[in-house]
Amino acid sequence: MSSFADFLERNSIVPSPSLPLVHSLPSYSLTNKVMPSDAIVPLMCDVFEGEKLNYFFVGRPAYKSMSTDAVAAEWELPCCFIFDYQSLGTFKRVFPFDSGAHDGKRYPEYIQMMELEKFDVTNVLDAPARIIGAYFRNVRDYFLLNPKSEEAFKQEFSITPLDAEIMAVHRLAGDNRYRDKYDDRRLAVEIQSEEQVDLTVKKPLAVILPCSYGDVPEVRDAIEGRWGADIITYTIQSLSVEAYYSTIYEKVLNFYEAKGLIKKP
Repeated sequence: MSSFADFLERNSIVPSPSLPLVHSLPSYSLTNKVMPSDAIVPLMCDVFEGEKLNYFFVGRPAYKSMSTDAVAAEWELPCCFIFDYQSLGTFKRVFPFDSGAHDGKRYPEYIQMMELEKFDVTNVLDAPARIIGAYFRNVRDYFLLNPKSEEAFKQEFSITPLDAEIMAVHRLAGDNRYRDKYDDRRLAVEIQSEEQVDLTVKKPLAVILPCSYGDVPEVRDAIEGRWGADIITYTIQSLSVEAYYSTIYEKVLNFYEAKGLIKKP
């Protein structure tokens, strides 16, 4: 029987190439919190009580803010920062999925019945790359949430019935039954950090935001001038907040392809 961390340390796992780290937030937070301080500041966490943390996902803009309105207000619209993986320093914790969804009991019982701590792989060297390398054929499949088949995965790693946590992660990755409930965070590698990110020092590669904000001189001065990042904008329509995330994904994928981080099909 292997623990999830032990499994990731197997020599048979080939680590994937690195993908950037993505931090998502509403436009209001960009203009009213991040821009005035030129920093992404850790916030008090309701999962790991008493800790101030920043959250990132490897490669994917998986964090989603929610709204009950059919048409989002402009300041509710999503933005995301894309950082070079090596730029942010020490990580506090690493999980193969959204720890908040597990803590909030939003995952299926087959993985909810297992303690969250069993999936903490902070101490595994290159854990994110090893998770992606184990469960996906390549980084493009990881981005598109297309895991290896169950049969191929079991055969490749000689999985037995005692490897429950290992198979639970695989099953979660391919579980499309309740997309509205589990969505793409079900296997997006989560990175937690206690560090404040000074954007004038740890400069983002790009910031994705609504087109109306990209036209504001103060916003352009912050992103392009002080932070040295590319501005990537998307069109505003009469849509809910949730309806914009497919567009965000498309913009991120296009950026990765242009930078050679993900190969085009």
